[in-house]
Amino acid sequence: MPAGERGSSRPWVPFLGYTLAFVVAVVVGRETRIDGSQLALVWPAAGVGLLWTSWAWRRGAFLGASLAGVAVLAALGNGLTGTPWPLALVMGLANAIQALVGAAVLARLSPDGRRELDSPRGLAALVAACLAGAAVGTLVAPLAVHLSTGASWGSVAGPWWVRNGVSSFVIAAAALRLAPRTVLADTSIRRHRGETPLLLLALTVVYGAVFGLADDVPVAFMVVPFCLWIGLRYSTTAGVLHTLVAATWITAFTLAGRGPFAELPVAGRGAVAQMMIAVVALTTLVLALQRDQRDALAAEVVAAAERAAEQAGLLEVVVSSISDGIVVVDESGEVIVINPSAREIMAGTGVTGTRIGEWVRSEGLRHLDGTPLAEADLPLVRALQGADVDEVDIAVTGADGDRDQVLSFTARPLRRTGHTSPDAPPAGAVSAFRDVTERRRHATRLERSERHFRTVFDGAPVGMAILDVRSGLVSRANDDLAAFVGVDHASDLVGRALRELVVDADRPSIDDAMTAFAATEVEQVRAELRFGDADHPSWGSVSLALLEPASPADDGSATVVALVEDVTARKRAEAALTHQALHDQLTDLANRALLLERLEEALADDRRGAAAGLMYLDLDGFKAVNDTYGHATGDQLLVVLARRLEGLVRSTDTVARLGGDEFAILCPDLEGEGELDAVAARVHAAVAEPVRLSIGPVTVEASVGVVRLLGAGDAETLLRSADEAMYVAKRGGSNGVVSMSTPEQARASRAVKLLPELARAIAEDQLEMVGQPILSVDDGSVSAVEALVRWRHPRRGLLTPDQFLDVLETSSLMAAAWEQILHLSLAGAASWPATVAPAPRVHVNVSGRQLQEGDLRSTVMQALECHDVDPARLVLELTETFVPLITDSVRADIEDLRRQGISIALDDLGTGYSSMALLTELPVDVLKIDRRFVSGLGSDPRCEAVVHSIVSLGQRLDLEVVAEGIETRAQHDVVVQMGCRSAQGYLYSRPLEQPELRGYLATGSGARWFAPRGALG
Repeated sequence: MPAGERGSSRPWVPFLGYTLAFVVAVVVGRETRIDGSQLALVWPAAGVGLLWTSWAWRRGAFLGASLAGVAVLAALGNGLTGTPWPLALVMGLANAIQALVGAAVLARLSPDGRRELDSPRGLAALVAACLAGAAVGTLVAPLAVHLSTGASWGSVAGPWWVRNGVSSFVIAAAALRLAPRTVLADTSIRRHRGETPLLLLALTVVYGAVFGLADDVPVAFMVVPFCLWIGLRYSTTAGVLHTLVAATWITAFTLAGRGPFAELPVAGRGAVAQMMIAVVALTTLVLALQRDQRDALAAEVVAAAERAAEQAGLLEVVVSSISDGIVVVDESGEVIVINPSAREIMAGTGVTGTRIGEWVRSEGLRHLDGTPLAEADLPLVRALQGADVDEVDIAVTGADGDRDQVLSFTARPLRRTGHTSPDAPPAGAVSAFRDVTERRRHATRLERSERHFRTVFDGAPVGMAILDVRSGLVSRANDDLAAFVGVDHASDLVGRALRELVVDADRPSIDDAMTAFAATEVEQVRAELRFGDADHPSWGSVSLALLEPASPADDGSATVVALVEDVTARKRAEAALTHQALHDQLTDLANRALLLERLEEALADDRRGAAAGLMYLDLDGFKAVNDTYGHATGDQLLVVLARRLEGLVRSTDTVARLGGDEFAILCPDLEGEGELDAVAARVHAAVAEPVRLSIGPVTVEASVGVVRLLGAGDAETLLRSADEAMYVAKRGGSNGVVSMSTPEQARASRAVKLLPELARAIAEDQLEMVGQPILSVDDGSVSAVEALVRWRHPRRGLLTPDQFLDVLETSSLMAAAWEQILHLSLAGAASWPATVAPAPRVHVNVSGRQLQEGDLRSTVMQALECHDVDPARLVLELTETFVPLITDSVRADIEDLRRQGISIALDDLGTGYSSMALLTELPVDVLKIDRRFVSGLGSDPRCEAVVHSIVSLGQRLDLEVVAEGIETRAQHDVVVQMGCRSAQGYLYSRPLEQPELRGYLATGSGARWFAPRGALG
């Protein structure tokens, strides 16, 4: 391929190049005319036209332009140099036809479509193209010459065909071969640099002598040996150069009229010269191309040998570096290749030249079961028989039994080259083997471990499963897990997700655990989950542990083992214990602890705007039922009333039993102000309905205290406030409802603040006792001392009862406070000076709460024993307003205390509503006139009438009467005249602390107010 057209991205450049070359070739050709002949001696334009058209053949857009250029330029060249224009036009057409036919033949016959002169086939294609193109052109141009000049067609056709064919061949061969890269790459001239100058000299002499001096045609063939010399010794490139030089010499001498062809006719002279050029060219090029092919083939053989040697060396290095043993045997079983690893593994046996049968004898090869290995069973032997052998394990004991190895063999037959039939006998065999002793031992240990795992897994007393983290599916499970979740066989769980076995509410726990395992955030997760039916679940303690982390080999999914222990019994026991801890055993209602917990929740909601309320109930008449019909009947009554209360409230409300006959109802999420009062009214009415028991119908009533949470305080404080409201209802005459939303609400709010401080006061012994003497009017001696409580507040100082006692009396703290007051009072009495005779009695007020809740008798007797005080010195004061609270059992306790010597005083007489009949039934020893009546003496006749009546009643019942609150001498004189035998008040003494009281008792300071009885007029 001409260099000008290679890789051109601008096709007009080579097109113009061919145009210029064609013009030059036409001019040169027309200059070789002999003696004014119309036909030139040579016609190089034929070769340029062939190359030009062949180039355009592969570029369809330029083919027409190229042919037109050949025709027009040839016609112009001929016409402008003397050829008649009609003939010149025909000549141009003949040149175009020759170029087109030659290009077509060259494209068809060129090897692999290449236009290269590098093989005999390419040379043949070029010769055929040149001759075919010239032959077709001969049908046109000579005919035109014949018609225009009258010359015979034959005399013109032969020379024209030879001239155009040879000229096109020489020019095309030179163009196709003499590219710069080809000339520069040619080594034949350098290889024969010693003989090349001699060859050039010989060619100069021979060609000069033959074509410059000789005059016989046969002499021209003296150049053939030199053609043979060049063709056999030099390359095709050198041969083409030789052809160009020879053509130039022959053409030049022939044009000059010299040489062996000078004597020939003009018409035949050019044809013979062209034929001589063809002989030189073909002889030289055929031999040169054959020689080049032989050199190329030899080079390929050498290169192949070098590559083979290189590959063999590489193969040797690779085989030597392989840790597996490699052995190759020929068809007879003789070892021809063995690598170092094989020598090491086989302990030196099996070297090159050793036959494979010797291995069995030298190494003591055996099957894994211990039986000897026959030679026919050896993998290489089997491979020589045409079998493919894969990973056969063979035991090696050694000839002396000093080895204990297991080798894994793989063997393949070596097929003969060119034989594709599987029945063809192999040319040999190759075997690879490795020492798998440790792997087998590890596999044995692994198998033993897996067997142990399966035994433990299947026989474990807890449920077990293997899970895939990505899918969450069970891949293996044991029977214990199957039994726990209620399926027949463990295999029924395979392929199911663990999350499907637990209740819906617990599935997120499984999902979160699997997500954490997948993200490698944890290695173990524990949880207690519910399995099966959500209403009646089985509880399982689930422990998930990472068994195998994720790896690319298993598509990035980790494996987890799940242990599921049945803890249903424990959970049920815990639930039962929790229920028992938070519920009343008799009624199964919520107990105090659960009520307080829910009350705290309601308080939190209340602070967010959700209104709530609390009711505190105390049964009126229950103690009488209990005392009359026994505790069993009382328990029946409580159970029936508990169910009745539950039926009155919403499912969100809480009904609780606080102990004894006291209940509470918590109502959260109230819709309106009146809803809580409406519920309280229904509760009050429902309790009052008769209850049918085994002993018959029983009727009790309730005192109900109602408080609203109001977004403040704590649960204990609000419960005490409700308790206080209940006592307000009870003091109002029992069987009523008091809602702390009116005046009492202020006191409840005050109670909210005071009760925590009072609880701390009791715990820290902040309560103190003072005493106010009670004097005998006979001689002014101190007959008794009333114990009065004070509170030594850490910030507010000493507080009197009017600042806290009302809150304390209506709270659950009162029982503990009264017991502390009793002990303080008796401790003080025990410390009074012994010089006083008889020793003064001590008056202790009894609270209504103590009458209802406390064990009055045992509390009093234990305190007397504790302080070693004579029971006759103790007077228990009962306020008249508490008389209705005295049940038969309390009355029995009071009577028993009186039998022990303790006196009972009725305090604040005249302020209550007790009937005279009830008064006569009480075991009372002392009557105390309330200070409100005493304060009216001398100014209010009604007060005097009441006081006189009480004194007269006491005298008639033989009861001691004490006038309280005497502050003036006039009051003193009136009560003395009325016959009252004892008096108490600020006139005689204010309440004294214990040191002052002891001094007062020792000195008898109050006697000055009393004159001898006879002095009173």
